[in-house]
Amino acid sequence: MEKEDTAEFEQNLIHVKASLLGLWGTVNEMQAKIMGERLRDVQPVKTDNPAKIAGKKSQYKPRMKPNPTDELVIRELSRGGYIAIPTIAGTIGRTRTSVYNSIYNLQRMGYSINTKQVSGIGRRYRKIFKLEGKRNHA
Repeated sequence: MEKEDTAEFEQNLIHVKASLLGLWGTVNEMQAKIMGERLRDVQPVKTDNPAKIAGKKSQYKPRMKPNPTDELVIRELSRGGYIAIPTIAGTIGRTRTSVYNSIYNLQRMGYSINTKQVSGIGRRYRKIFKLEGKRNHA
């Protein structure tokens, strides 16, 4: 008697799963239809004339003084040897992106940062960096 109950239960379970799959298919179709209607109702945003935009100056002003992250990067780079970005990021507790940005900003501020290309085979570093001297005053 237990085998018959188990077989009936499995059959009912298969019917429920099939019904749910059909229901999810219907829900996905309705969602796609609603999103399509919403996208059709959206009007494009009017922008300024590109000629006017080309004449405008950028809002970005480069920093002239190192921020705290820059100072930590300077400390790590000035230790003497070449060092990779992920190593600096792990040592100072910042993200790799913020370290890349700091190095870029330090170069713009006049710091002499040497870059050395290394083999990029596998997951190895491709560039390593080193601070030479304190700052270029050129």
